[in-house]
Amino acid sequence: LFVAIDISADAMHEIDRIQKLLPDYVSLSKNYHVTMQFLGNVDDHNRISDQLSQIKGNSFTGTLAKMGFFPSEKNVRVVWVGVAPSERFCELHYKIIQALNIKTDGKFTPHITLGRINYVKDKDIFMSSVNAIKIDRIIFDVKSFILYESMLGKNVQHIPLQKYSLE
Repeated sequence: LFVAIDISADAMHEIDRIQKLLPDYVSLSKNYHVTMQFLGNVDDHNRISDQLSQIKGNSFTGTLAKMGFFPSEKNVRVVWVGVAPSERFCELHYKIIQALNIKTDGKFTPHITLGRINYVKDKDIFMSSVNAIKIDRIIFDVKSFILYESMLGKNVQHIPLQKYSLE
């Protein structure tokens, strides 16, 4: 299970455009969302859903921002586009981990995954090509968040289990 925010069709089109500019050895993601919290295998979906339904908040707008990398630029394994304002996404993330009583020691970086990389052939060329990509700062509404279940297989599917309104 994981908790995520869906993005608008316009933001999805921009992510598609950006992905086409990445080197062909990047394994592209096709499931676009802002992951708010990964939960893993959970037996009691109802308990999680009840806890998430207690979250109160206000809707806001997000904007596609800059490109980034996990775990770092020196060791690129994931390429992503950040979303702003990060404080609004971080505030909602905090509410989610509080509601679910999750302890975390990591920094939350709100983002949309573009793709994964097993091996960078030439790091300097890769970094210069990625850094040359200009991102249209598409604005999208954040009016809800969703509890998803991942169905793993040849084609990963994300099945929405419950939607929670922020309005």
